[in-house]
Order: sequence, then C-alpha cells, then structure tokens
Amino acid sequence: MMTPNETLEKEMLDPVLPAEIRVLYAIRRYAWGNLSDYAVAEVWLKAESRPFPLTQKAIGEKIAMAGSSINDAIQLLKKAGYLKPDHPFLYPLDKVFNSTDDVESDTCDTRNSSVPNIDSPFIRFRSFLAVKGVQQAIIVDQLAEKRKQYQEEAAKLSAEIKEYEKWLWTQYRSYKRGKNPFGFNDNDDGSNAA
Repeated sequence: MMTPNETLEKEMLDPVLPAEIRVLYAIRRYAWGNLSDYAVAEVWLKAESRPFPLTQKAIGEKIAMAGSSINDAIQLLKKAGYLKPDHPFLYPLDKVFNSTDDVESDTCDTRNSSVPNIDSPFIRFRSFLAVKGVQQAIIVDQLAEKRKQYQEEAAKLSAEIKEYEKWLWTQYRSYKRGKNPFGFNDNDDGSNAA
C-alpha cells in the first residue's frame, strides 16, 4: 500500500519524530513519490532521460536537518536494512529483513531476544511513544509478551505432537508392510470413517 505524498511530507517535516524516521520518510517520498527506485529530484517518465539522484545535503535542506544528522541517520538506516547498503544512491527497501530472516529479528536484538533492537528506527519510535504513555504502544509490548508465552507453549506442544506422530508413522509403515499389531480389519483403513 502506497502512502500518499502529502502524508510522507507531513511526517518527514515533523520535529517530534526521530531523525531516522524523518530521513526514511523523505527518502521514500523522493524515491517512490517520484516514481523511482531511489530518491531523485523530480518525477521522470521518459526512458531516455536519467533522474538526478538526491544527495544527503539536498535531503537535509528539504527537511531542515543538519548534514551530520542526515549522515548518521542514513548509516543507521542502512545498517538496520531500511536502505540498500551497497547502492550509491538513497535506495529505500520495500521489504525489510534482518540477516536472520526471523520474524522476531526486526524487533529484537539477535544477541539477546529480550532487548529491543535500538538500531531499528521504528522500535525506537514505538519505545518513545510507550514512555510517553501512548496506549497503543504499551498494548503492543503487552501483546508481544503474551505472544512470546504462547509461542513457547506452542513449541512444547509441537514437540509433543511430533513424538506421537513419529510413533504413528512407525505403526503406519508396519501396517503398509502387512503387519497388523492392533488386529483391525484389513479392509477398513479408516478412510470410510465419518
């Protein structure tokens, strides 16, 4: 789903948001908002013309932020996987994954799963809102903890199911080899059960 340019512009100019969020929104605005894969100065539609890529300095001027802050934010965004790290221009990624490709890896530090990843601009923003008492951010943390508990319980149940299914597969293979340890009718394989 595309975010309207007007929304991105309001967010990238909002001084309440962390610098990384503002820079990311500005890059997305001048990339995708200008029909480009990377941040460019203007919309370009002709195949023979090449877009003029925006520099960090130009982004800083557009959102009224110091160049050093822009550079720090861009380095952080590249490290966190929001910008293409090996591209010479400001190239936002639409699918953000950490190197582990784990569902939880974008919200937690991989060295310690209980510690929020402070390199993630979104997590820093969410934590900021939780500290300020924004109920939705607090609820997300509570639900995440509840989900973790359910996942731990589900993992235990999955291991138990696996053990029973392993035993059932052994019995099934024996049955298919002609053995009938239970004494059931050979014509009734359970497929007619209601």
